[in-house]
Amino acid sequence: MKSITKAVRGSLIKGLTASLVLGALLPAVAGASSLGPITLYSASQTVTSSNTQVFTSDFLAPTAGILTITVSDQLFPNALTRLDVSLWSGAGAGATLVSGPASGLGAPQATTPQEVTFNIDVTAGAYTTMFQAAATPTNTFPGSPTFALGLFNEKVTFTASAPAVPVPPLGGALAASVVMLGLVGFRRQAKKGDAVSV
Repeated sequence: MKSITKAVRGSLIKGLTASLVLGALLPAVAGASSLGPITLYSASQTVTSSNTQVFTSDFLAPTAGILTITVSDQLFPNALTRLDVSLWSGAGAGATLVSGPASGLGAPQATTPQEVTFNIDVTAGAYTTMFQAAATPTNTFPGSPTFALGLFNEKVTFTASAPAVPVPPLGGALAASVVMLGLVGFRRQAKKGDAVSV
C-alpha cells in the first residue's frame, strides 16, 4: 500500500491552517453589514416670527440606507411654539413626501432644550428636509416692542446598508479547504518524485 509521506502531511497541515484563518475571517467580513454613519447636513436656524416659517435643506443619500434626522429646540431666548419636520424625495416643485410632517417639539412651557430623532429608510437619491417653525412672542424689557425669536439645530446623518456576505458552514469550509490544498501539495510533490513511497 502507498503511505502518505512527510511532504504530503505538511501540505495537509498548511491546508488546515489556511482553513482556520479563513474560518476566522469570514464571519468578520459578513458582520460588516452597514457603513457609516456619515453627516450629510448640520446647521442652526434662527426663527424670527411668531407666524410659521419654513426652512429647507437639500442633500444626497449615496446608497440605500437609513437617514437619521435630529432636531432640537435650543430655547434661545425662549422655546418655540411650533417645530415640525418632514422629509421629501427630490427637490423643488417635483419633490414628493416620504415621511411626516412629524411633531414633538414646540412646547412654550419647556425649560430645558428639547430633542427628537427620526430614523427613515431611504433609497439612493436627492432628499429635502422641511422644518416649519414659529417663535414665542416676548418682551425683553417692560414697555419695549414685542418680538419673536427662537433657535433650533438640525442634523442629518446617513447609515448605508450593505448586503451581507454569505458564509458557508464552517465545518464544510474547513474540510473542503484541507482536501483541496492537500491534493495540490500532493500533486506538486508527486511530480518531484518523492511524494509517495511503496
